[in-house]
Amino acid sequence: MARLTPQDSDPPVGFASGGVRLKTIDALRGAAALGVLLFHASDVRGVSDGESVSYAALESVLNWGRYGVWLFFVISGFCIHLNWAKRSQSGPAPPPAFGPFWLRRFRRLYPAYFAAIVCYVASLYAEGAEFTGRVIAGIGLHLVFMQNFAPWGIYTVNEVMWTLAIEEQLYLLYFAFLAIRIRFGPMAAIVAALAARVFWFGLAFLLHRFWNVDILVTQAALPQWFIWVLGAIGVEAWLGLVRLPAWTRQWRTAITILPIAALVSYLYLYVLDAGPLRHIAWFFTDILWGLGFFVLVNTSVTLEGRTGRVAAWLAGAGLFSYSLYLTHELVTAHAWNFLIARQPGIGGIPSLILLIALAAVSLAFARIFFHFFERPFLSTTAVERAPGAPRIQYGQ
Repeated sequence: MARLTPQDSDPPVGFASGGVRLKTIDALRGAAALGVLLFHASDVRGVSDGESVSYAALESVLNWGRYGVWLFFVISGFCIHLNWAKRSQSGPAPPPAFGPFWLRRFRRLYPAYFAAIVCYVASLYAEGAEFTGRVIAGIGLHLVFMQNFAPWGIYTVNEVMWTLAIEEQLYLLYFAFLAIRIRFGPMAAIVAALAARVFWFGLAFLLHRFWNVDILVTQAALPQWFIWVLGAIGVEAWLGLVRLPAWTRQWRTAITILPIAALVSYLYLYVLDAGPLRHIAWFFTDILWGLGFFVLVNTSVTLEGRTGRVAAWLAGAGLFSYSLYLTHELVTAHAWNFLIARQPGIGGIPSLILLIALAAVSLAFARIFFHFFERPFLSTTAVERAPGAPRIQYGQ
């Protein structure tokens, strides 16, 4: 991104004329959530057992849905930075006030998050889980978004909630990003975020090598900051504050980088033995996914208002994607395991039918959960391009 420069000519494109949300962003959010859902649903008891060759091929494709998490990170940077970027179109804008920013974030995210934790803990209790001191401590870490600081506590409640801890910590890092961005420019912010990833990987290596202490790496915020910052730079480019190289706005770039990311991920997970080459693959895997999704977001927002029915359906799922992300394992893991333990005969359902059923029930449950625990706490932030321009409202 050496050509990252101020943009002062072409007007921004992609505004939703008269609309209230960016449907392209919602569609990508919905696709990311569905990818994670299908990945987990394809791996539950009864789905993976005795499947046909064709289903095995499908399952190998669905396994890549786990990387929807990195699309979420890019989208998060895009959306959180939107308000500051809009204000900066008319001149230098100060950072948002720390207190009000965090109050909005807390009100928007925590009620649904807390309700989901209560549901998961209740499910564990119903399943007869043993609530040891470590388990209780892990629940406590989840309640304050610090579960990714303890390897023993990260999966105590739910195996996907570590990403939500990262999100909260990235909101703290947002103020560091803004300080660097305002004083030194967007390229300096990108370099700083990449340096933070190098630092954390180096710290993890030194702690393991010399003191036999292991810390979480991929599940920590600093290593993922670079991906989040890419999303923030993406919204600046979309609004015309910076000019990105042409390749960052082309479909062919995305469909080139993402398969490379998948290949490197496959080599890291299944082929490479422990050693320097595997460590290098580990370091670059997230970066490649982030870059691919960054280009995908940049390209998609130029299509705002010109998307088809599939994108519209995905955008509908994107409206409650947070609830879907929070709750899908209540269905695909806890409720299904509870049912199959009491009715073993239903384990004979064909894998594909069971997968579709689990996904459908997860969507329905998430929609209900959204209605009661997320929708009442949605706030709407309106931003304007210029006097007389159409308004964009995006739920933060």
